[in-house]
Amino acid sequence: MKLEVLFAGWDTMRQAVSNVMAGCVRLLHERTILMLTLMFCIGAGCMLWYVARLQSNLIASTVLQDASLYSQALGEFRTLYTSEVVETVIKRGIEVTHDHTTKEGAIPLPVTLTMLLGKRIAAHESGAQTRLYSPYPFPWRQEEGGLQDAFSQEAWSYLQQNPDKPFYRFEDFKGLRSLRYATADLMRPSCGNCHNMHPASPKIDWKTGDVRGVLEVILPLDRAVAQTYVGLEGTFILMAVMSVLGLSGLALVIGRLRRSSADLTQRASALESEISERKGVEEALRASEEKYRHIINAAADAIISIDEEGLICEFNRAAEQIFGFTKSELLGKPLTSIIPQRLRDSHIAGLRRYLTTGQRHLPRWQNIELPGLSKDGQEFPLEVSFSLLEAGEKKFLTGVLRDITERKQAEAEVQKAKEAAEAATQAKSEFLANMSHELRTPMNAIIGFTRLVMRRSKDILPPREQENLGKILISADHLLALINDILDLSKIEAGRMEVHPVSIKLEELVDVCLRTVEPMIKSERLRLVKEIEADLPLLHTDQDKLRQILVNLLSNAVKFAAEGSVTVTARRGDGQVMIAVADTGIGIAEDNLELIFEEFRQVDSSIARKYSGTGLGLSISRRLARLLGGDITVQSTVGVGSTFTVTIPLGYDSAQPALSSTIPPRREELADQPEADKVVLAIDDDPDVIYLLRENLAEAGYRVIGALSGKEGLQKARELRPLAIILDILMPHKDGWQILHELKANPVTRDISVIVLSIVDNKELGYRLGAFDYLVKPFDREAILAVLSHIHPQQGRLLVVDDDPQVVDLVRQLLEGQPHEIVAAADGQEALEAIAQKRPAVILLDLLMPRMDGFAVIEQLQQDPQTRQIPVIVLTAKTLTAAEDAMLEQSVRAVIQKRGLDRDTLIQELRGLLQTYGGPTPKG
Repeated sequence: MKLEVLFAGWDTMRQAVSNVMAGCVRLLHERTILMLTLMFCIGAGCMLWYVARLQSNLIASTVLQDASLYSQALGEFRTLYTSEVVETVIKRGIEVTHDHTTKEGAIPLPVTLTMLLGKRIAAHESGAQTRLYSPYPFPWRQEEGGLQDAFSQEAWSYLQQNPDKPFYRFEDFKGLRSLRYATADLMRPSCGNCHNMHPASPKIDWKTGDVRGVLEVILPLDRAVAQTYVGLEGTFILMAVMSVLGLSGLALVIGRLRRSSADLTQRASALESEISERKGVEEALRASEEKYRHIINAAADAIISIDEEGLICEFNRAAEQIFGFTKSELLGKPLTSIIPQRLRDSHIAGLRRYLTTGQRHLPRWQNIELPGLSKDGQEFPLEVSFSLLEAGEKKFLTGVLRDITERKQAEAEVQKAKEAAEAATQAKSEFLANMSHELRTPMNAIIGFTRLVMRRSKDILPPREQENLGKILISADHLLALINDILDLSKIEAGRMEVHPVSIKLEELVDVCLRTVEPMIKSERLRLVKEIEADLPLLHTDQDKLRQILVNLLSNAVKFAAEGSVTVTARRGDGQVMIAVADTGIGIAEDNLELIFEEFRQVDSSIARKYSGTGLGLSISRRLARLLGGDITVQSTVGVGSTFTVTIPLGYDSAQPALSSTIPPRREELADQPEADKVVLAIDDDPDVIYLLRENLAEAGYRVIGALSGKEGLQKARELRPLAIILDILMPHKDGWQILHELKANPVTRDISVIVLSIVDNKELGYRLGAFDYLVKPFDREAILAVLSHIHPQQGRLLVVDDDPQVVDLVRQLLEGQPHEIVAAADGQEALEAIAQKRPAVILLDLLMPRMDGFAVIEQLQQDPQTRQIPVIVLTAKTLTAAEDAMLEQSVRAVIQKRGLDRDTLIQELRGLLQTYGGPTPKG
């Protein structure tokens, strides 16, 4: 029974141990980091304890060694003092005594000096103390020389038995943990006689080698212990850091292992699933291959694949039909069989380069056109797309090819149809242009004669007839505007519309446009408003086209706004200027905003019946704006109004040189001409034009002489030397361009101012050939008189002020053939003297000169009211500062850099100045 109980208890204990072990293993598995941390802490504690023990032993060993050396040093010092000093001074009669401080000329006993040395050493930071004691102290050392405590008694007893060994112990001494180290003080031969013979000696039977006393060295351990604690603290911190790093590393490793374990578990599960599904996949793959083969063969495009060797490995049925080869004929053979002979070498080289370096020999791989070669040797066009397949280390290049022979034929037919359509459009544009020119000629006569009759019969015809003539003039102007719109449209469509950029002030141009549309306002409840941003820069664009755009937008705004305001605003943007025309009119529906820019289209028929118009204005305006590099946009609300915004670049991008331009003065500002008889030669093949010019200009004091052909005009120009020549362009036999060229080439007639008056609008060519001005028919009497008013028969005096004679010579050559008297001055002082003698029309002034520079000359001219109005053009190579630039801007008319001086620039500057200040105008 007892045995069964014993075995049952053993099984229970074994089960308990097994459960504990299993729990430990489970805990180690589930709380690995916690267990490792605990193990690290235990290990760290054990290590710290071990290190502390090592440190304690090291301290004890070190302190013992220090105490031994200390004790030996004191003993040797005492022996040396006794043998070398005391014996010597005794022979000389010097007293050696313990109370040497009270006796003059005495020195201390060896023991006294040893104790003094010990006290001196104890006074230092080390805290070491020295004691010398025995059971037989001299009377004067009774208090400190006897055996005062247990350690001194034990040391005396121990050293009596073991004089060659030290006696030490670590204990508290005066509140400090210290080492008390005692060694035997043996009687030396030199000391025996003294001790035995001294009258106060407590013992007089000393023998050499007897233990006469104990030399004790006391070393405190507090500093060594503190250093040990510091070392232990550093060691503990280092171990803690290492433990944390170790635990962190272990945590990362364990985490990675756990994730790897979970990943492996998932992979194993996936692998099992993959193995179970592999057979199904293999079956699906075989079905997919069959499907792939079916798709390849059913494709309408040819599909050809080649391997790394350039050999064909796939050739579908469509390829067989396109090229005429069977699949068996080309499998395993190079692709050159279906490539034209001239391209085979480049194909082989390009394929080899691509397979070795990866560099393509074609710019792109999608939808490229290449020629193909059929089995019967016929070459035909293909559209090819390539793709690269990498299967392991092998590469396959696949091409999808489509025969585009029929498409090419269709494209050729479309191209022919396009060319035919373009030719028809060109013919239409040319017809419209020619028809417009033919219509404008009689219309110009109608308008001119009507104006002439109205002006002369103002006091003759009754008001009813005058009103009828006015209606005729309005209808003629309306018809001419329609003809001009058709002509502009034909020019734009034919690509013959030219841009003549000039530098203009936008505000002046807006003023002209507002004055133009002002007579169209029929209600006092409608007003024109101008809001121009201050300090707008000069706009470099085609002045006439921009004016046409603005006048058209303003006319529409006035037409569709019965009351309220029409506001013109202009502001500068990013390299461009935005001009907005806003009205308070009827507005436009949102779905019609783009419709209004189409040719011959208006919003609806009811609007067209109420408001007249052809539907060309906005279309032409937008095309002109885009021609100038800008655009027109619109925002509108029905019943509120519309805002049309014109965006124009500040500088038109053109390689053509720009002409400076000023807005023509208002008619009422023109000065009346002198009454002297002035001859004007009119060269035009239309006698009506000559008649109208004669009738319109005679009242202003001009005598107009006509010439109906170019030959007659050239002859009369040489004979009459008229003040000006008014020249038409479209004439038989010899056109106006040729006549203008011959007039400017002949020295007799080249100084005569030529005004071009024609229905041909090509001002740039006219100015290049030397025209003084360019007007477009139908002419306006006031416009011609304004141009003639700027032509003076006398020559202008130009004063060139520069210390460089080469600059003066350059100006003379640039202005050769111009009606100017050029006078030179070498410096500012000489220039002022020349001005005082005879006032020039224009001064060309350098800034950097000796004696008196250009700035001083300008200052002198500004101070004199007689010379303040003389226009000054600065010619300089100096880089101007901001202050100098600001000063010159207020006192001179223009600044031209010498490095940019050219004939056109100089002539145009002089033309603008002389037109403004009433001097003679140069010819271009």
